[in-house]
Amino acid sequence: MAHETPGIRNFFAENQHLPDVPAAAVIAETGLDMTGMQMTLPKTVEELTLYTLEREDVILNRKRRLPRRTIALNKSRRCCGSCRRRGDPSGQLHATLDGRGA
Repeated sequence: MAHETPGIRNFFAENQHLPDVPAAAVIAETGLDMTGMQMTLPKTVEELTLYTLEREDVILNRKRRLPRRTIALNKSRRCCGSCRRRGDPSGQLHATLDGRGA
Protein backbone atom coordinates (compact mmCIF):
# COMPACT_ATOMS: atom_id res chain seq x y z
CA MET A 1 0.00 0.00 0.00
CA ALA A 2 1.41 3.37 -0.95
CA HIS A 3 0.19 5.23 2.16
CA GLU A 4 0.35 3.71 5.63
CA THR A 5 -2.55 4.31 8.01
CA PRO A 6 -0.71 6.46 10.60
CA GLY A 7 0.69 8.61 7.80
CA ILE A 8 -2.75 9.09 6.25
CA ARG A 9 -4.28 9.79 9.65
CA ASN A 10 -1.67 12.47 10.40
CA PHE A 11 -1.90 13.96 6.91
CA PHE A 12 -5.69 14.14 7.11
CA ALA A 13 -5.64 15.66 10.60
CA GLU A 14 -3.25 18.35 9.43
CA ASN A 15 -4.66 19.05 5.94
CA GLN A 16 -8.34 17.98 6.13
CA HIS A 17 -8.11 16.00 2.88
CA LEU A 18 -6.55 12.80 1.58
CA PRO A 19 -3.06 12.73 0.05
CA ASP A 20 -3.07 13.11 -3.74
CA VAL A 21 -6.59 14.61 -3.59
CA PRO A 22 -6.80 18.40 -3.69
CA ALA A 23 -8.56 20.22 -0.87
CA ALA A 24 -12.03 21.58 -1.56
CA ALA A 25 -10.74 25.15 -1.18
CA VAL A 26 -8.06 24.53 -3.82
CA ILE A 27 -10.64 23.08 -6.21
CA ALA A 28 -12.92 26.06 -5.61
CA GLU A 29 -10.08 28.49 -6.41
CA THR A 30 -8.34 26.76 -9.31
CA GLY A 31 -10.89 24.29 -10.61
CA LEU A 32 -10.57 20.54 -10.90
CA ASP A 33 -8.18 18.70 -13.19
CA MET A 34 -10.56 15.94 -14.30
CA THR A 35 -7.82 13.86 -15.94
CA GLY A 36 -5.71 13.97 -12.81
CA MET A 37 -8.69 13.15 -10.61
CA GLN A 38 -9.70 10.22 -12.86
CA MET A 39 -6.18 8.83 -12.44
CA THR A 40 -6.14 9.40 -8.67
CA LEU A 41 -9.51 7.86 -7.79
CA PRO A 42 -8.82 4.27 -8.95
CA LYS A 43 -5.50 4.35 -7.07
CA THR A 44 -7.30 5.52 -3.92
CA VAL A 45 -10.01 2.86 -4.30
CA GLU A 46 -7.32 0.19 -4.72
CA GLU A 47 -5.49 1.35 -1.59
CA LEU A 48 -8.72 1.36 0.42
CA THR A 49 -9.61 -2.11 -0.86
CA LEU A 50 -6.18 -3.50 0.09
CA TYR A 51 -6.43 -1.88 3.52
CA THR A 52 -9.91 -3.37 4.03
CA LEU A 53 -8.65 -6.84 3.07
CA GLU A 54 -5.71 -6.53 5.48
CA ARG A 55 -8.03 -5.50 8.33
CA GLU A 56 -10.39 -8.37 7.49
CA ASP A 57 -7.47 -10.82 7.77
CA VAL A 58 -6.55 -9.40 11.17
CA ILE A 59 -10.15 -9.75 12.38
CA LEU A 60 -10.44 -13.34 11.11
CA ASN A 61 -7.15 -14.32 12.77
CA ARG A 62 -8.30 -12.84 16.08
CA LYS A 63 -11.64 -14.65 15.82
CA ARG A 64 -9.80 -17.94 15.21
CA ARG A 65 -7.57 -17.42 18.27
CA LEU A 66 -10.40 -16.32 20.56
CA PRO A 67 -11.91 -19.80 21.22
CA ARG A 68 -8.48 -21.20 22.14
CA ARG A 69 -7.84 -18.34 24.53
CA THR A 70 -11.28 -18.75 26.08
CA ILE A 71 -10.66 -22.46 26.66
CA ALA A 72 -7.25 -21.73 28.20
CA LEU A 73 -8.77 -19.05 30.42
CA ASN A 74 -11.54 -21.37 31.59
CA LYS A 75 -9.02 -24.10 32.39
CA SER A 76 -6.89 -21.66 34.38
CA ARG A 77 -9.92 -20.64 36.45
CA ARG A 78 -10.67 -24.17 37.63
CA CYS A 79 -9.63 -24.90 41.14
CA CYS A 80 -9.42 -27.78 43.60
CA GLY A 81 -12.28 -30.00 44.77
CA SER A 82 -12.47 -28.33 48.17
CA CYS A 83 -13.30 -25.01 46.52
CA ARG A 84 -16.17 -26.60 44.61
CA ARG A 85 -17.46 -28.21 47.81
CA ARG A 86 -17.43 -24.79 49.52
CA GLY A 87 -19.58 -23.44 46.70
CA ASP A 88 -16.72 -21.60 45.01
CA PRO A 89 -16.24 -23.51 41.73
CA SER A 90 -14.07 -20.80 40.22
CA GLY A 91 -11.65 -21.05 43.14
CA GLN A 92 -11.73 -17.31 43.70
CA LEU A 93 -11.39 -17.63 47.49
CA HIS A 94 -8.62 -20.22 47.15
CA ALA A 95 -6.81 -18.10 44.58
CA THR A 96 -7.05 -15.07 46.86
CA LEU A 97 -5.62 -17.01 49.78
CA ASP A 98 -2.81 -18.34 47.58
CA GLY A 99 -2.02 -14.85 46.33
CA ARG A 100 -3.11 -15.78 42.79
CA GLY A 101 -6.26 -13.67 42.78
CA ALA A 102 -7.15 -10.07 43.30
